[in-house]
Amino acid sequence: MRAVRWVAALVLIASVLALAGCGTSGGAGGKLEDTRWVLKTYDSKGVTMQAPGGISIDALFSGGKVSGFSGVNTYRGSYKLSGSKLSIGKLASTLIAGPQDLMDAEQAYIAALQKTGSYTADAGSLALFDQGGKKTIEYTKGKTPSLTVGTWNLISYYNGRDAIVGVINGTSPTAVFVSGGAMTGSSGVNGYSSTYKAKGQEISIAKPALTTNNASTDPAVTRQELEYLAALQLAARYEIRGGRLDLFRADGSFAATFELAK
Repeated sequence: MRAVRWVAALVLIASVLALAGCGTSGGAGGKLEDTRWVLKTYDSKGVTMQAPGGISIDALFSGGKVSGFSGVNTYRGSYKLSGSKLSIGKLASTLIAGPQDLMDAEQAYIAALQKTGSYTADAGSLALFDQGGKKTIEYTKGKTPSLTVGTWNLISYYNGRDAIVGVINGTSPTAVFVSGGAMTGSSGVNGYSSTYKAKGQEISIAKPALTTNNASTDPAVTRQELEYLAALQLAARYEIRGGRLDLFRADGSFAATFELAK
């Protein structure tokens, strides 16, 4: 009888371990890239938390680069993908302060993201698992932001001299991305046209051609026109967050920032 009890106990322990293993088996892979994933839940010190209401914390994986909005700040970094295995490199983030509850959620979300070891993606959801196979983050599929949503008003741009500068008061440089690859806008002095190519988060903009021939009496405005059109040609990647469009140079630094016209 004692031997039977030992056998029964061992069977019970094995069953428990098997069930535990099923819950921490890690991801099964799937189509991860070029989809905007909106946070649903995240792990915070072992507790599964719901995403904060009223905002959309998200992630976009494309071409080895991951970027997103983490509740208060935007973040970006690199990732490596091999089958169902997913590793995320050190993430860089903006340094904006916000409400303490959102800052706490942001910190926990980024910490969970950095622990990723594998994933499972399907048509409507994405789950990330840590190195031990525990689910740490769950997303739902979100709407992918579009360049072609309307007119973008320039806020700031790279002036070619290692500085990001704001737009001169009274000028209104713009950009309009048209489906099919055409691009138009105002340089603040003249109209211009160009073409662009976008795939995932990558973008390239051809040298713009002026469609009008106006001249400004202010040398600073003329300089802004030349610098803005040059900055557009430096764009290698882009991110859209709500009504903001950021164009980045190949090294990850800013080329130009816009806001969507209302």
